[in-house]
Amino acid sequence: AFSLFDRTACRYASHADLLHECARLGIPTAKAVHGHGACSADGLRALAAIRYANGAHAEGVVIRALDSSWSFKVINLAYKG
Repeated sequence: AFSLFDRTACRYASHADLLHECARLGIPTAKAVHGHGACSADGLRALAAIRYANGAHAEGVVIRALDSSWSFKVINLAYKG
């Protein structure tokens, strides 16, 4: 899981609430990648240039505020989905 939508409140739950609910239900969460200093276009591209354990390129990374108020995806330019 990488996000949790609260249908009652009509908003995305905070990251802390996501972690709590996933732990309670035994649902694995997406790996958190911290990109402090990745605020430039080059830094974001470098952050997205990741590979899975099997060597395949990941599609990219989702950048999200901890309160889930905004998010965007950075595509890995090497990904050939």
